[in-house]
Amino acid sequence: MPRFTLPSLVALALSLQAGVTGAQPATPASPATPTLPPAASPASEPFVEYTVAPGDSCLSIARRQVGTPQALAELHRLNPQLGATPHHLVPGQKLKIPRAKAAAPDANLTAARGEVEIRRPAETSWDAATRGMDLFRAWRVGARERASAEVTFRDSSQLRLRENTVVIIYGPAAPRQPVTAVRAEIEGGQLEARLTAASGPAPTVRMPAAIATLGRGDSLLSVDGAGTSLVANHAGEPVLVRAVTQRVPRGAPVRVASGMGSRVEKGKLPEPPRPLPPPPQFGRPSIIVPTFGAAATVAVTWQPVPGAIRYRAVVLDEQGAEQNAVLIPPGQTALELADVPAGAVRVLVSAIDAAGFEGAAAPLQVRVVAVAATPPGSTAPLPVSGGKLALGGKLEGPAGVTCTLTPVTAAPGQRADAIARSVGPHLARCGTPTDNTTDNTNDNAANAATANAATATVDVVGLAAQVTGSATEVPRDRAVALTIAVKSDAPVGPGVSASASAGLTIESQRWSGDTLTVMVRAAGTATRTETLRLHSGDLTLASLDIKVSPAAEPPSRALTAPRWSLELGGLAGLVLPPDQAEFGGAAVARDRFSSGALLGARASIRSHARPYLAARAELAAVALSQVGTPESAALILPSAALALRAAELRPLELWTFAGLGAAGLTQAPGSTSAQLALTLHGGAGILVHKAGLSFELSALLTLMEPAGVQEAWPSVRVGISSTFDR
Repeated sequence: MPRFTLPSLVALALSLQAGVTGAQPATPASPATPTLPPAASPASEPFVEYTVAPGDSCLSIARRQVGTPQALAELHRLNPQLGATPHHLVPGQKLKIPRAKAAAPDANLTAARGEVEIRRPAETSWDAATRGMDLFRAWRVGARERASAEVTFRDSSQLRLRENTVVIIYGPAAPRQPVTAVRAEIEGGQLEARLTAASGPAPTVRMPAAIATLGRGDSLLSVDGAGTSLVANHAGEPVLVRAVTQRVPRGAPVRVASGMGSRVEKGKLPEPPRPLPPPPQFGRPSIIVPTFGAAATVAVTWQPVPGAIRYRAVVLDEQGAEQNAVLIPPGQTALELADVPAGAVRVLVSAIDAAGFEGAAAPLQVRVVAVAATPPGSTAPLPVSGGKLALGGKLEGPAGVTCTLTPVTAAPGQRADAIARSVGPHLARCGTPTDNTTDNTNDNAANAATANAATATVDVVGLAAQVTGSATEVPRDRAVALTIAVKSDAPVGPGVSASASAGLTIESQRWSGDTLTVMVRAAGTATRTETLRLHSGDLTLASLDIKVSPAAEPPSRALTAPRWSLELGGLAGLVLPPDQAEFGGAAVARDRFSSGALLGARASIRSHARPYLAARAELAAVALSQVGTPESAALILPSAALALRAAELRPLELWTFAGLGAAGLTQAPGSTSAQLALTLHGGAGILVHKAGLSFELSALLTLMEPAGVQEAWPSVRVGISSTFDR
């Protein structure tokens, strides 16, 4: 498919010259130095003084010095001394004549593409031409290689110069010059003429084999390499064509009507008019092309024209100025416009038959629109960067243009939508409210209705959401803040919100950058896994599985705070009798004992409610040895006590206790019966609980009254107990 970035393939050389029988028209004075009367008055005066020359008349002065015969009445008004007509002017006589006006341009260069030049009369060098410049009589305008120009005359008639073309400007009429019927002469190439009603004789164009008298309308005049002349009347009044031999017209003119063309070979009369190739048929008269960048590539196709061997395409901008032209190779009915900027252009495609006749062009209006997109969760459109659009985004065309998306892999019957509702490549199409491009209910119909429309491809990308931070599950007994990181290759707005399944309640949510923080609470009916969704409107963009902490189990017996504990254990220690301690009957009075080891058993019941109290019972035995003898005795110590936890310094507990008991001495030396005594005791101990056991270190002071004497027996003990809680 040809692309309009290539140079034009038009290769016909054009050369236009004017004149009748080789005569050059008179050259007017330069517009920069118009002809003025010899005696000029101050610029504020509406007249100047003129000295009559031999042969002058009032009419000749008005025409030659003022520039128009209409100035004759003003000349008479300014010179009342001349009296009634006819006048007899005397050489040397002084007259007041109207001030001459600057020469008006004969034409204007209304379009120029590429290298366009002008050459003034009596000059041999060419100067660069600029669009909008005035052109005067006898000036030459040339369009060089890959260039074109448009010249508009005072009567609005136009000549369009194709590349390698030179034309001489004459205009419809010129002050102080006789009106000529010859407009231009073409020796080879092509010339487009667009003429309005002329005030003088009909303009003509001379060619090597023919002369054409143009009517109002559009026509194309061509000369091939053999000098054969072709006249094509695209639209308007008939064109009269006569054969020319050695620059002399001969034969009767052939009338070429609109839509017809005539061929004239050198030395022959014009052939009967034949129909021109019809304009090509586009799928649609206009298309709207979306672009996500600064420019678009537009594919243009048309139906083959019967009898056409090639086509010519021209691109015009919004102002109608030609931007490029190209010949389409034989057999092709498509072209590609590359790098077309946003705005409107017009494509003209004409068919060319085997005889070289080029028919009227068919216009195709192309509008390139820059498309933006409103990201999901946003209200402000943004450019589509990198051709990517986030799921849930909406295409936004300019005012009056609606754009839709259709997945490339759309199933039959899938409706186009302005909102991206699925991930993957999509085709964007644009149209106006009256354009059925946006009203189709299925993709096949849309393709049929826009067979000649260009599309733009955009990649719809999804959102990736992940729970980050320390909280990843939702407990049942309290609300927790979940931090959700949202990532996407396309912009996402802060209006994207979260919703939850029935087992979760969202208490609040807020965005910070690309992070959404959601305060969530689990309902009593929540399952182990619930769902958190991110959505824009009614469209779900991403889903997350949220774990809910298991329901709290009834506290186990081991974990339930006990009301009281039963402790069973043993103890060992050392009893330290006082130095004068005596225990026994009269036969062994004042027997003295040394320290002895203690072994015993203990049972206690301890409360876990305040105050922290315990009741304990002990049975201990102490092996005593008599001082100075090898004899020994056994001391039995049963007791009961009440204990109070005085302080706690985890993991240590300080307990104090006091109680009553008895002491019995067995096998005392020299005695055959046991000895008994009541006891009072009190003490303190440090207790540690670990792994269901209680470890105790205590000091006990026991007060006894053996043999009627009160004695205090201290002891140090270490105990261990097993705890049974209730």
